[in-house]
Amino acid sequence: MSKDFVNLHVPKSKYDDVDDVLDYVNHLGEMKMWYDGSPIWLRPQYTDVKMYKSQQFLQVVGHTPMETITKKKNVISCDVFSTYRDGKPIGTEEFLLLDTITWDYSMVNYGNY
Repeated sequence: MSKDFVNLHVPKSKYDDVDDVLDYVNHLGEMKMWYDGSPIWLRPQYTDVKMYKSQQFLQVVGHTPMETITKKKNVISCDVFSTYRDGKPIGTEEFLLLDTITWDYSMVNYGNY
């Protein structure tokens, strides 16, 4: 979730309380969540958008096809199961294995799972 999105939709007095921020965002409704910069549609992989509490929270995103699982700052992109129109895989078709404390991660081939 971007810092700008939080600033736009959450009262400044609630900005530092992550539970309050999530509560506000979860109750925004479909029209505000349909916006390109919403947590649903944001593509931090391709922009230099500032993320909400980037030093404190790791955000894992899917939705945007990637060739491999990647980490950029505090964002891990893991949609490696998408396909081209002809059915050919775009990505490596691996699962993300993540340590949520250390932010260490690796990929696991689903054929070996």
